[in-house]
Amino acid sequence: MNHLRRTCLLLLLACLGPAAAGDEAADVAAIEAELSALEEAHPALAPDRLNVYVTLHPGDDIRLDSVRLLLDGTLLAHHLYTEREVAALRREAVHRLYRGDMAPGLHELTVEFTALDDNGLPLAQRRTVRVGAQPEHTRVGIVIGTRDGRPGLEVREW
Repeated sequence: MNHLRRTCLLLLLACLGPAAAGDEAADVAAIEAELSALEEAHPALAPDRLNVYVTLHPGDDIRLDSVRLLLDGTLLAHHLYTEREVAALRREAVHRLYRGDMAPGLHELTVEFTALDDNGLPLAQRRTVRVGAQPEHTRVGIVIGTRDGRPGLEVREW
């Protein structure tokens, strides 16, 4: 539930007072349905969804340490990977790093990663891309690995 919707619901419940405590669930459900209908009728009011996924380049033996995700300079996610998670990513698993709302329109998405290469040397890279051109749902794939001995970071909309 986005911040605007949550704020509206909390304000409405505060106005109802304690006497209406028994009817809160029905009131919240009715308000939620009305807000959903308004968002469908006026898509510009509805927030866009951002989904960000991380995977490793197939066949790469890097030891991924962490990934940071920023949207317009604000930290959205910072994940430290365990040995088990890295092993799964090496087997072509995909990790959902972030799922949430963002304001409609174009945004700058910054991805940073730190890792160790197969020789134990530190790798780090940062890339910024523009996302959000598509209304409603934006899916971003992050592929981390090495290419020609240098860190490789692909960030693209799916």
